Amino acid sequence: MKIGIIIARFQTPYLHEGHVSLIRHVKKRNNKVVVFLGSCETKLTINNPLDYESRKAMVLGAFPEVDVH
Repeated sequence: MKIGIIIARFQTPYLHEGHVSLIRHVKKRNNKVVVFLGSCETKLTINNPLDYESRKAMVLGAFPEVDVH
């Protein structure tokens, strides 16, 4: 089984076409996709406006078949 790994922040209010294209590209070439979301050790800031749960829900809303950590 081939597993594709994506490490990203996804600190945008929605998945833009670049994000979608990346996930689709990895899905085509692998049996499973795992997305690791980078996190900030500080509270929400202008550069990191979304918490982990919001970003996880955003990814799973568009790609429910991927694993998000």
